[in-house]
Amino acid sequence: SGFPDLMDIEDVLVGILPYAVQKSIALAMALVTNPKLLILDEPAGGLSVSEIAELELILQKFKGRGLSTII
Repeated sequence: SGFPDLMDIEDVLVGILPYAVQKSIALAMALVTNPKLLILDEPAGGLSVSEIAELELILQKFKGRGLSTII
């Protein structure tokens, strides 16, 4: 799916997960509805360089699957 394996953490409270994982979960929740438009407010804020690169790959992957606009 482009996301880290979130099934490994399905029984863990989101609030105790690392910040980058919390951001992945929030993005997954937004993308599960198959939006045509996705508006993100500072999606890379607080992420490391490698996490930002991973986020970019995820967004590019979904943009090719019907998500037409990312703001």
